[in-house]
Amino acid sequence: MATNADLYAAQTQLEDAYLQVLRRAQALSIVRLYEETFYQLDDLPLSEQIARLNQVRALIEDVAAGKISASDLPVPPDQLHAGADLSR
Repeated sequence: MATNADLYAAQTQLEDAYLQVLRRAQALSIVRLYEETFYQLDDLPLSEQIARLNQVRALIEDVAAGKISASDLPVPPDQLHAGADLSR
């Protein structure tokens, strides 16, 4: 027979799985932004390359500090290598 402890354990396990997926989704958003940044650098003058790298670094630092969510990052997965605008 199931007990309240069993119910609590199942709820806790569901929450843990949910949080793991959210963390992974944020990590994937960061990876996509990072990769897209380097993909776009080739077409830019050197000064703009440096500015873009600094801009993306600041965005990633803001995510790490909890100032913004990874879901707010400017590169949606369906726009990879399709001229996505990182300057959002």
